[in-house]
Amino acid sequence: MGDDTNSWCSLGFAEPSAAYTSATQQARHLTEGWMAEHGFCPACPAERLPPLPNNTRVGDFRCAACGEESAAPPAARSMS
Repeated sequence: MGDDTNSWCSLGFAEPSAAYTSATQQARHLTEGWMAEHGFCPACPAERLPPLPNNTRVGDFRCAACGEESAAPPAARSMS
């Protein structure tokens, strides 16, 4: 418990690679990165969801096994 690293509370978010001024942009960047690393397909047993190209209209991720598309959760309201 005397450990200052706080590894026990790590949620697996990577450090932001770009500086965003908006809290909403920062949250989107972190959640999309987390989904790419830890997300799984809700429709089949696939363990990973590869990201779709940026600005894809339907979703953010598509399962390579079954084609199911998913989106990272949107921010419900402004975070600023």
